[in-house]
Amino acid sequence: PGGERTDNGSSADDYRWAASMRILVSCPVMEIGGAERVVVQLVKGLVERGNEVGLMGALGSLDSDLADVPHERFVLPAPSRSVISVGRVVVAMRSVVRAFDPEVIHAQNVLHAALAGAAGRLALRRRPAVLSTFHGLNPGELRLAAKLFRAADAVACVSEDLVRVLVAAGYPASRAHLIRNAVDPAVPLTVERSEALDAELNLCA
Repeated sequence: PGGERTDNGSSADDYRWAASMRILVSCPVMEIGGAERVVVQLVKGLVERGNEVGLMGALGSLDSDLADVPHERFVLPAPSRSVISVGRVVVAMRSVVRAFDPEVIHAQNVLHAALAGAAGRLALRRRPAVLSTFHGLNPGELRLAAKLFRAADAVACVSEDLVRVLVAAGYPASRAHLIRNAVDPAVPLTVERSEALDAELNLCA
């Protein structure tokens, strides 16, 4: 079994830079959530800068936000912590790494960082560098996370506090970096839309 591949048919003609790297973004499932919205921004930004981008993970509602962005989509089994499920995901990831041959894998989850590292070693091709973003965990899970993150070459922590607690849990300080999440600026509401929301929420004076 392997990751099901779906080619996004959008043209890259509107993107100004020549391709520079092959980057595979890994996310457990593209459903609505903060980390998943970061993935949408990440894929868009990487493509705009001329990179060849793949995205692997289970399908979700936020895939529609990338419908017009040229990238390769690899569908993985739905996430689960069972041993059998984890094994299936590793096998699928290995197939994706062989097919896409990335230079870098960017994993958005502690478990996906560990699985991506394993898949990269098992693919029997050049070993891609593994980068992971750390969005936070319960304190009781930090020591295990620090061990799993060792499969990654570097971890981007979204706050100074996360850098501190991850290093305190045993992750090498030289590989933990502070990179805050970016957000798209909010589009100002038109007067008509503002009035409609006021009426809907019964906020009118």
